Amino acid sequence: MQTISSGEIIEAESRLIKIDPTEYELAVARLEANIAETRTKINELAEKKGKYKVFARG
Repeated sequence: MQTISSGEIIEAESRLIKIDPTEYELAVARLEANIAETRTKINELAEKKGKYKVFARG
């Protein structure tokens, strides 16, 4: 990439900056792992609920 000066005219659709996607990709991976862990916990709780009868106090 070249340096752009103030007031310089550039061509349409010129790339002005490039953002490093590393932090975004790591955040997505962490969130996907959290989702998977939460789904596992939900499934475990659903299994436990099916095995035990819950008594409500009245």
